[in-house]
Amino acid sequence: MPRGLPIAAAAALALVAATPQPASADREAIVVLGAGVRADGQFGPRGTARLEATLDLARRRPDALIVVTGGAVTSRHPEGPLMADWLVARGVPRSRIRVEPRALHTGQNADYVVPILRRERIERATIVTDRNHVPRARFHFRAALREQGTRVKLRTHAVADGLRGKARVIRALGERKKIRRDRLSRARERGRTTLRDRARRARGGRGRAGR
Repeated sequence: MPRGLPIAAAAALALVAATPQPASADREAIVVLGAGVRADGQFGPRGTARLEATLDLARRRPDALIVVTGGAVTSRHPEGPLMADWLVARGVPRSRIRVEPRALHTGQNADYVVPILRRERIERATIVTDRNHVPRARFHFRAALREQGTRVKLRTHAVADGLRGKARVIRALGERKKIRRDRLSRARERGRTTLRDRARRARGGRGRAGR
C-alpha cells in the first residue's frame, strides 16, 4: 500500500500532462474600411454591405475589438464615426469600437489603423471590404505593418460587390492598376523618409561633435 500512493500520484500527474490545455485566445480585431457617405449622412449600398458583414462577424466573435476607419471622403461626414454609430444602434457596445476618422484612401486606412492595433496589442485582424478591393487592402495593411514594425496575423472578409461579367473584369483591372500605383507611391515615400532620417542623423552628429 505505501508504494501504491506514489504510483497513483504519478499516474494522475501523467494524465493531467497528457490532457490538452486550452490555449490562450489571441486578441482579435475586426477592421471595416469606409465606403463613402452620402450628403444626407447615410451609407450607400457598398458601405451598408460592409457594415452588415461586420455586424455579423461581431456577433459571432463577441470578444473581438472592432475598428472603423474612414474620413470625410465623399461628403462632409467622416465615415469612421458614422460607422461606429451604425453599429452601436444595432446593439454593439461602444466600448468594443475604436474609431479612426481621418483616412482618405486605402493606404491611409492601413497607416492609421496599424497604430491602433499595436496599442490594443492585437494579434489577429480581419479586414472587411468589398471582394474586388481585398487585394489592395491586403497590400496596404501588409506594407503598413512591415513599415511600422508591427506583427499581426491578417485575414480578409470579402463582401459581395454585386459585379458581374464585364463589370467585374473592368473593376479587377482597375484595382490592379491602383496597386501598381500605390506600390510606387509607397516606395517613393520610403525613399523620402530615408533621406529625412539620414539628414536628421547628420545634423545630430554635427551637433554632438560641436558640443
